[in-house]
Amino acid sequence: MDNETYADNINILKEIAEQIKAMDLLDPSSRTVSLMAEILERCKKLPKLEMVDFNDKKIEIDNIEADA
Repeated sequence: MDNETYADNINILKEIAEQIKAMDLLDPSSRTVSLMAEILERCKKLPKLEMVDFNDKKIEIDNIEADA
């Protein structure tokens, strides 16, 4: 988990989240609790994202490039 890139971590988070259904959260099994714990730990390791206010700025979508 420590040597994964930001994009790897996001992809793994998505895979784990797809294994949990909303009804599982009402009466969680030990597996569901374990998956939720892993999701929380992975989220803690994500870098903090800066919030951008799109109301005051005109942003050209064509000029935005992703690092991941």
